[in-house]
Order: sequence, then C-alpha cells, then structure tokens
Amino acid sequence: MTTAEYRENYIQIARDHLAHWRETGVNPWQSAVHVEAVGIATSQLVHHYSDMGAKILDAGCAMGDLLVRIIGRERFGCDFNAEYLEVAASRGITVTQCDLEAMPYANDEFDLVVTTDVLEHVLDLNAVIWEMLRVLRPGGHLIIRSPDSEDLTGYLSPDYPYRFAHLRRFDEASFRLLLT
Repeated sequence: MTTAEYRENYIQIARDHLAHWRETGVNPWQSAVHVEAVGIATSQLVHHYSDMGAKILDAGCAMGDLLVRIIGRERFGCDFNAEYLEVAASRGITVTQCDLEAMPYANDEFDLVVTTDVLEHVLDLNAVIWEMLRVLRPGGHLIIRSPDSEDLTGYLSPDYPYRFAHLRRFDEASFRLLLT
C-alpha cells in the first residue's frame, strides 16, 4: 500500500460521506442517535477542559461537526481532505489542509487538541500522536475519541466497498500504553 493509494481511498470515503450527508443530512455509517450522543459528550469535555477564549484544534475535523458545538473558544480544524474543509469553513471554522503527521502549527500553539474517530484510520499513529502533543501547550489537554474494542472483521470482507477503513482497534489498555 502506498501513501497515494491510502489517500485516494479516503478521498473516496469522504466523497461518499459528503454525498450522503448532502442528500439526507446524516452520517451514512453511524446512527443519528449515536452521532448526537457522542457529539454532546465530546463537546462537554472540550468545554470542561478549556476556558473561554481558549484556542482549540480539532485534528482530523472533517466537516467540523464537533467544532460547531464549541462556544466561546477559538476554533481551528485541520484535515487533509479539501472537500470536508470547504464545509467546515462555511460553518465559521478556521481550517487548514494538512496531514496530521506534519501539521503546520507552531509548537505549544493550542490550549486543547481533540481528535474524534480519526486515530483508527491513520497510517503512522505515532507520528500523529507526536504532532498533536507538539502543538499542545504545556499543561494543555488532549481529548481522543475512538471506537472501543471494535470488531474489525467486516473491514476484511470482499464485499466491503473500501480498501482501507479502520486499520486498528483501541481499548483502554492500548490507549494507556500509547500515551504513557
């Protein structure tokens, strides 16, 4: 697998996601109830762990669904997919197109970095974690959301429409080992 193949695969996933969202207003892969519940819970964590006026980065922000819920903070989002970022920018979010393995932000730039449903997709997990920690100010907070102990078998099915989707699974122990 080359990086170009990986990127093209995810561009197709994003196009399918956006087409479905534009037609129906919902995510094609998750129930609206689930999306709403995790959106509320994650935005509550962001508000709890950041002060008014704090500078927040959503790494892998897609369309900015989380950041539109964040009030009273400077909202920044980055993603490598330009089509996602067009939607996020139209929602009032400051966006940057980049790879999460090499973000163009200064060291210690953000008070809080959040990434939701992203780390299970990335090729170089350690590089992404290091980048998020690099742009996070000392004493800042990192919030990570990912499917818990997901069964990855379905992604191996010949009928699955994409070559790559979730490349790994997480549970509490794997996150603790990764981050400590």
